[in-house]
Amino acid sequence: MLQLIEDLAGEKINALAFTSQPQVGNLLEIAAKASKESPLRECLASSSVVVASVGPVCTRRLKNEGIKVDVEPDHPHMGSMIQALAEYLQIQES
Repeated sequence: MLQLIEDLAGEKINALAFTSQPQVGNLLEIAAKASKESPLRECLASSSVVVASVGPVCTRRLKNEGIKVDVEPDHPHMGSMIQALAEYLQIQES
């Protein structure tokens, strides 16, 4: 998990998908314990990382934590989220 946080902050990862609202808290807690919460929040607020949320409950948690959400599917399922994320990234590349 710490490697993920470092890679996000180092702009080695351009998209991050959240599949549950507890996942948001867990990531932030791990980052805080490693004194990396601020860099994590900065990169998740930037345009360099696309943030995808599986559905409205997860999106609400992300937004409550001050994290932007770029992608949320119409139907709250992982497959729908991956499809929406792929479409979003394809549009961004063109």
